[in-house]
Amino acid sequence: MKTKHPVQPVIQDDYGIHRFKKNGIVAFLLGNSGYDMNNLAEMRFSEEDQEQFIQLIGYSVSGACDLSYVSDRVANKGIRRSAKL
Repeated sequence: MKTKHPVQPVIQDDYGIHRFKKNGIVAFLLGNSGYDMNNLAEMRFSEEDQEQFIQLIGYSVSGACDLSYVSDRVANKGIRRSAKL
């Protein structure tokens, strides 16, 4: 059985947007690495790693659902968790 990445909790930000709870270390590294989302998109990371990464940087649930590499499993969990807020 293949182990999957966990799905981040969902929070509501100060503007009322439902987001995956970001990991401060990952967000810091993205902001200070010299790489941006466009650079990372050009690299050959697995869809599963890309899916986990957007959660760890605090992507919105609705925005994540629009990305081709976000699985139904993650999208549906995000939507269910968002509905509970």
